[in-house]
Amino acid sequence: DCGKTHLYCSKCEKYDCDITHVFCGICGELDCGKEHESIVPVTTLVIPEQPELTEGADVSVVDAFGNAVTEEGYMLIDSIMASFRKILVFFLFVVIMVICIGTIMFMVESTEPGSPFTDIPTSIYWAIVTLTTVGYGDITPITPLGRFLSSVVMLLGYTIIAVPTGIVSASMMNRPRGSKKKNCPNCGRSGHEEKATHCKYCGSELEE
Repeated sequence: DCGKTHLYCSKCEKYDCDITHVFCGICGELDCGKEHESIVPVTTLVIPEQPELTEGADVSVVDAFGNAVTEEGYMLIDSIMASFRKILVFFLFVVIMVICIGTIMFMVESTEPGSPFTDIPTSIYWAIVTLTTVGYGDITPITPLGRFLSSVVMLLGYTIIAVPTGIVSASMMNRPRGSKKKNCPNCGRSGHEEKATHCKYCGSELEE
């Protein structure tokens, strides 16, 4: 009852050893030192002494925070990074589009007296607000042709909003799913390689 937390190392068969042992995800041995065709990232078996939780601490909240980043989260991040170039090209296309729309609306509306389309930057601001379906209402066209064009831009905005979602969804569907099939029967975590026979988190044997 000294009040300290001592960790027992099953490899060295002693308490508080200073050696860091690692599991091999292929053969499931400690410190195997072999070169496999595909080495799974290893996990430290022996960890240093950790501070004790304060009285009344909610352990479930700590566990939930530690497991917040799941396999689905990694899949979403990978899909966004894989489709980043396509989204960038689409964004540049939208920028060119709002510049053209704003310029056309300025040419149509600026000839009318009292028109709020006083210059091209103001017209581009209106095009951005209208194309994104925000619609502040501070700038509105007053000519019949201008109102017709604004209606077309509003309908076009609904179709443009769905494009980035479709790009990311297609990237998620094309992502290899071989690493999601194996779940550890001990800790329940996934993300193992197809050739792995042992869990890279706890070292338990994986089911075929």
